[in-house]
Amino acid sequence: MSIFEYLENGSLPDDDTTSRKTVAESEHYTLLDHKLYHLHTPRQKQKAKLQAVTQQLCLPRTMRDAVIKAYHDNNSHIEFDKLYGSIRSKYYWP
Repeated sequence: MSIFEYLENGSLPDDDTTSRKTVAESEHYTLLDHKLYHLHTPRQKQKAKLQAVTQQLCLPRTMRDAVIKAYHDNNSHIEFDKLYGSIRSKYYWP
């Protein structure tokens, strides 16, 4: 069972520990147009600064290499840190 299945139809794993973990983690995810998004809250160094929650599209493992290659090739072959930062702001992979 996955968080996607839980959010989609309320299905939980039979194992109690896994079920509790799924429910707890599901608070950080949402479904939009049948796609799973991670709700990222930036870490705040100062409590006075309020930053909006960012929706990051969850990528399956099978698509990660293709996304990295496409970002690298289509963004003038930028350095790794900039590439990773750009991808990380839009996509999520646990």
